[in-house]
Formats: sequence, structure tokens, C-alpha cells
Amino acid sequence: MVSENRLRSAISQSILSDDLAGQVARLIGAPWDEELEPYRCAHEGSTVRALHAVV
Repeated sequence: MVSENRLRSAISQSILSDDLAGQVARLIGAPWDEELEPYRCAHEGSTVRALHAVV
């Protein structure tokens, strides 16, 4: 869930950058979804990314 304040901030920033769709996409986690998509598809020929530990 995205809070009202975060939406207001995205709208304010989009006035300057003219990218409301991009701001909202980042708020709802679209970049994370794109990065995790390969792990959702398990089929022959799919690529596998190695995870590494970050300490």
C-alpha cells in the first residue's frame, strides 16, 4: 500500500520531471517486479541469476 504522503511527493516531483507514471511505478515496486520476473518463469532455456550474500 502506498501512503497518501508518498503519492503527494510523487505528484510534486512529476511536475518538475513530467514523469508521473515513472514515479508511481517506482512506488508500487515495478523495478523489483522486473528484476524478479526471471525467477517466476521456470521453463527450459530460461536463464538463472546467481544470488550473492550482502553483509
